[in-house]
Amino acid sequence: MTTTAMQAQPDIGLEYAVYTFKSSEQNQVNARIWERKATHGELLAAINQADELFKTGRYLKVEIKQKYFDRKKKRNTDVTLRVWGAHRFKGIKREAVVIAVSALCGLAVFVMAYTGF
Repeated sequence: MTTTAMQAQPDIGLEYAVYTFKSSEQNQVNARIWERKATHGELLAAINQADELFKTGRYLKVEIKQKYFDRKKKRNTDVTLRVWGAHRFKGIKREAVVIAVSALCGLAVFVMAYTGF
């Protein structure tokens, strides 16, 4: 795409929305509620607000979604970029298990190689 063609196209309209998820203690049904707190034009501002909201302890989850217009599909699309909450360290736990299993396999190969198994 040429420079003039890129300039002629309108802005894709990126925006970052901050959502909070909380459990209502007043409700007998124990309803859980998602609420959009704000929409930002910059990712850093959205991250700062989401971090502050999660640190208050009032929300079970806080997440940032990036919204943009997909020209091929001709519709708005949103992608979750980051989530603060109960499953925040899920990926780290998985990596720790992989590292531990790899270390045990390496130790087993070392013992078998030097003990003659």
